[in-house]
Amino acid sequence: MQQLRLHIVDASEREAALINEHLSDVNHLAQILQSEHQAFFNLARTQNLYLSRGEPTFEVDKNGVFYKAVDNGGAGLYYSSDTIIGPAELWKARNSEDFDTAYAAIVKVNPIVDQVYFNSWDNMNRLYPYVQNPAALYGATMNMKNYNFYNLADAEHNPARTAVWTSAYLDPAGMGWMVSAIAPVYHGDFLEGVVGLDITLSSLIKILFDKKIVSAKKVFILDQQQTILAMTPEISQLLGMPELMQHHYKEVIKNTVLKPESYHLTQLSNKKFSHEIRSLIDSDEVLLQAKIDGIDYLITRAKINETGWKLFMLQDVSEALAPLRAIEKTQIIVSWCLLAAVLFIALFYLRYLFQRSQHFSESIVKPINQLAQLTTDIGKDEIQIDDAIAECNISEVASLVDNFTQMTKELDKRNKELIKVNLARKIVEEKARLYQVMANTDQLTGLHNRKYLDTILRHEGIKANRYNSTLSLMLFDIDHFKNVNDKFGHQVGDLVLKKVAKCLKDTLRKSDVLGRWGGEEFILVCINTSLPDAVDLAEKLREAVELLQFEQPLTVTVSIGVAQLQSNETTEKAIARADAMLYRSKHNGRNQVSVDKEIEPRGSKV
Repeated sequence: MQQLRLHIVDASEREAALINEHLSDVNHLAQILQSEHQAFFNLARTQNLYLSRGEPTFEVDKNGVFYKAVDNGGAGLYYSSDTIIGPAELWKARNSEDFDTAYAAIVKVNPIVDQVYFNSWDNMNRLYPYVQNPAALYGATMNMKNYNFYNLADAEHNPARTAVWTSAYLDPAGMGWMVSAIAPVYHGDFLEGVVGLDITLSSLIKILFDKKIVSAKKVFILDQQQTILAMTPEISQLLGMPELMQHHYKEVIKNTVLKPESYHLTQLSNKKFSHEIRSLIDSDEVLLQAKIDGIDYLITRAKINETGWKLFMLQDVSEALAPLRAIEKTQIIVSWCLLAAVLFIALFYLRYLFQRSQHFSESIVKPINQLAQLTTDIGKDEIQIDDAIAECNISEVASLVDNFTQMTKELDKRNKELIKVNLARKIVEEKARLYQVMANTDQLTGLHNRKYLDTILRHEGIKANRYNSTLSLMLFDIDHFKNVNDKFGHQVGDLVLKKVAKCLKDTLRKSDVLGRWGGEEFILVCINTSLPDAVDLAEKLREAVELLQFEQPLTVTVSIGVAQLQSNETTEKAIARADAMLYRSKHNGRNQVSVDKEIEPRGSKV
């Protein structure tokens, strides 16, 4: 039962992760299309784009709808009859053909995306795949702002302008029940329209409830409003209500039709099912065992992070354990038969063994008992062999005891001496190591101190001049550090120094040497690093420090000066030039990197 619980929880989490991966891909595609569409509306309205499919053919229907009349392999287009088609509308209708390549690629590559569309504020609809006779399908007029796949993206409902997911609704284009990932398309602060990717519920059920992924048959998804979004046929049968994969369009749909209230968790006819699912939602548990309609179920809950939906699985306990119980019955029968056979043979064997053991025990039990007594004296006084062992003619036992006694005494003596010597040596070595670390380490920041840095600079400067290798130096200074101490106190100042030091250390490469130069100044020795690479690294470090966050209301930045050691130059001079660049960064407004380029860097071409 424990294994079954672990299995169904694991299966539920894997299924939720798979669904989340598919939906995340769709969400990312919506964001990509959002960026491309916003770039499109930044174009000059007099600029016509090159269209790979050629010029589209537009016509006006008898009901006044302006639409794309010929399928050229791209999307269909519909303009509501109450929209006056002027030059701006014609430009948008023609040049938005440029969207179709991306639309077609998304539908072709992603198996769960059935449609891609763009709806504009002036009631234009561009929909891929191509729609025949949209005037008859949508009717003469269509107000996009009445639909959830448009108004969920406006400034009132989506001020962050991010991609969001709709609830299940009946598609006005005739594709049935679906959900959409939608993203607003802005031109500045003006909402030009909404781009969306549609997933029909039939596609969601077919692909995401794949029995190769999960063995449980009863699986369903609740959306954030606790409405059943999608369910397998087994859940549909349990609830006595069909999944809405069928649709009928008897008249032109004027508004988006959402899933009926009867699919809300609180409105289900199976009250026991509704109660148990709500209990699992309200608890912190991911697994619940409950009896529904006389059947014992294990019910799991897993969150789909991308949308906030929840995936539930119901595993029939008796169905899952049926093979195990069949094996158990067979095992019991076989076990009883084997047990009877073993008992029958054991009776005869034990009788024979009892007779033989009586004689054998008399000859060996007595010396063995003596030997056991001797072993309890190991480590005490010298062991004395009893005459009873010799009289039993087992001289090997007595010899073994004597040798073992001498060996344990010698081992005990040597082990104590060895432990003492090793401990003393380790203490001396550890003290020497700690003294060396303390002598070379700044106690506040844990970085190398000035003494250690002087040694490194001298050594690396000599090596760079000898082997004509590159050596770059950076000086860092925390901007307005005195203000931090004055305003928040020296404890906060010390915390700032520690966090900046850790930030710099975590961002560096293993070959770099970082140390505290003094006060709020740090120095970085970049071995085998050219000046351009050092500048790139300096910018990276500056940005990392700027992103640091503190409990106090303060922002910490650093000014940086960068210089490269020149041929036959001492590191002191290079540091002086880096310090001059640091002063330039301070003078020019702080939080920036200044580079010494007056002297030609080592290895540059003349």
